[in-house]
Amino acid sequence: TVAENLPPGLVLISMSGTGWTCAANSCTRADSLAGGASYPVISVNVSVAVNAGSPQVNSVSVSGGGSPPATATDSTALSCSFQLTGGNTFSRFAATGSASISTTASCSWTASVGATWLHITSTASGSGSAQLSYSVDANVSATQRTATITAGSASLTVYQGGNVIQSGPGLRFVPSTPCRIADTRIGTGPYGGPAVGPTPRDFSVTASACGIPATAQAYSLNLTVVPSGTLGALYVWPTGQVQPGVPNLSSTDARVKADMAIVAAGINGSISIAASQTTNVVVDINGYFVPASGASDLAFYPVTPCRLVDTRIGTGALAGPAIVASQNRTFPVLSSPCNIPAAARAYALNVTVIPSSSFGFLSIWPAGNPQPVVSTLNAPTGAVTANAAIVPSGDNGAITVIASHSAALILDINGYFAPPGPGGLQFYPQTPCRIADTRDAAGAFGGPQMSASAQRDFLVTASACGVPLTAAAYSLNASVLPPAALGFLSLWGAGGQPTVSTLNAYDGATMMNTALVPVGAGGVISAFTSNLTHLLLDINGYFAP
Repeated sequence: TVAENLPPGLVLISMSGTGWTCAANSCTRADSLAGGASYPVISVNVSVAVNAGSPQVNSVSVSGGGSPPATATDSTALSCSFQLTGGNTFSRFAATGSASISTTASCSWTASVGATWLHITSTASGSGSAQLSYSVDANVSATQRTATITAGSASLTVYQGGNVIQSGPGLRFVPSTPCRIADTRIGTGPYGGPAVGPTPRDFSVTASACGIPATAQAYSLNLTVVPSGTLGALYVWPTGQVQPGVPNLSSTDARVKADMAIVAAGINGSISIAASQTTNVVVDINGYFVPASGASDLAFYPVTPCRLVDTRIGTGALAGPAIVASQNRTFPVLSSPCNIPAAARAYALNVTVIPSSSFGFLSIWPAGNPQPVVSTLNAPTGAVTANAAIVPSGDNGAITVIASHSAALILDINGYFAPPGPGGLQFYPQTPCRIADTRDAAGAFGGPQMSASAQRDFLVTASACGVPLTAAAYSLNASVLPPAALGFLSLWGAGGQPTVSTLNAYDGATMMNTALVPVGAGGVISAFTSNLTHLLLDINGYFAP
């Protein structure tokens, strides 16, 4: 048995090694080791707290085989590297000025040609609040620059170890007609085959046929994997940044699966995709985020999660009957009891299908528009399946769906996008970061696993992911790993538990789904599972004023 003992500044994400059985913070094996031989390496993946000191010292204990227990320690110096891509990341600031920066580290950052530099020109240091001068100019040679960044307020937020520098104002949403960016099942080329594997592939979203402008700094995507065998993990991130340790989705049973994702734009407006095993990937887009600049860009308005449509119940415009195979059905969202205003231009939905047998696909788009060649979710095994979607509104605020097979349909809403006004929020993308993993050691963000019919609260702003107290809604990816059938998972913020679901796993499979979750008091979100399961929560951004 090899046990990892991490200091407070590090949070365990995973342990793995060939021939090892790993769970929580330890790995075991029962085979014999010949004299002079070595076991395969165990890889330990950790996240680093924003305020972690340097160096960090972890210890490992080894026991078994009839020998006395042994321990070893390792000291690691921490540094932070920040990469800026695209245009003027610091659009809020003038050419020179001052800003408070929250973290303490000696940091360096690199950028592609055409990106901008933030110069830290003071030498202030210490543990208190300090005003640092800065200036912004073009980087013409893609060289590296270094400066000392010192603790202060959150006017400019710097994330340690996450390759992100973020400054206000945030981003606003622009809906677009759903459009297919890439499909690796079709031919070969920059948006076709071959399939994706461990070596990353880059896809330039802004150079695709979907008409996404170069000003876009993040994309609202639907990712679908079509694996030929077990798929452990699919990763999507901004091109030019380090591949994150947090995956977007997996398919351990090799089924076709879809998951919504908000992904920041990288170099040349590109995103990078890699997979633990070779898989085909389909990428669809339904909107993008740009720097907040005017009334044409949409702010986000979170709402208490509310059920818009349930075709299992009664009959009517927002009720039964079930969706009929290959027939369009339009739903008048504005006439629902969820009080969505007519000013809404796009909806943040959770879409759930309850098929009676194998189910090919469901597609959803703005009413009055032609059906696009995209999909929202797939359920090839006939399991109850959910996926999030940001859907532009159509004629009279309505949306239209079509399905390859008949199925009951549930639509829940947790927010909408509308012209900026009181209560409107901007989006701040983050490097994907694991907030909670109940497979880890017991704690506020670790074990034990979720009990059946029990609620658990997570204080997101106290996690190691650097989420500020100003956040009013989170962009999360939730995964469940149930030992048996799981009826549903529900996530919410303020108020009592709503009558909505985030995902289902009736067949006991590992399932995941994205959710835009309004924040509860003090930054808390709540989770409820109908049955016993492990729960993973990852964050890729947040909405704030």
